[in-house]
Amino acid sequence: MTTPKLTTAICKEEIVKYVKRNPGQVFNQFEDEKLSLTEFELPATLVKNWKRTDKSKDGNKVIRAFNCEPYDDQLRAYVYSNSNDTVILDVEVVGE
Repeated sequence: MTTPKLTTAICKEEIVKYVKRNPGQVFNQFEDEKLSLTEFELPATLVKNWKRTDKSKDGNKVIRAFNCEPYDDQLRAYVYSNSNDTVILDVEVVGE
């Protein structure tokens, strides 16, 4: 039995789980004193707001890049998977 390949939907769900497990991590990368932590991070906790912008292979990893609406390219997430694209190795969320 082969392990199924990862999908964009699975990756987006993992990004949202990461954001929810790390409250304040996204907020602390920006200086917007007008919004509370909850208000600021709400868009990042909604799967529908993450849009995949790239998928590439780098050595033994597959890397997917995502932007979060309404932050466009100011809030990005990267999902790293194994070379077979079946196991998520890491999720990274960064303000740029």
